[in-house]
Amino acid sequence: MLGVIDDWILGDVAGLRQAPDSAGWAEIVVRPLILDTVNDATVSFDSPRGPIRTAWSRRSSGTVELEVSAPPTVRVRIETDPDVKVIQPRA
Repeated sequence: MLGVIDDWILGDVAGLRQAPDSAGWAEIVVRPLILDTVNDATVSFDSPRGPIRTAWSRRSSGTVELEVSAPPTVRVRIETDPDVKVIQPRA
């Protein structure tokens, strides 16, 4: 049962998923679910290509910031609302 919760946090709340046509995490899609009742979410995932990390947080101003880091061999596609500020899109 915890696997379902882990999948929801990783794939939905943090928004980290392997792209549909990707193999071995060569391409990822980051589409976080920004919840009104949650102020931040961070996940790290050890992919076959190296560590991938996503984090989003709501600032006191109400602005949401999203950080994504992935190895250079991973293509990153970020899909989020235009009002989300993406910072450090690659590490």
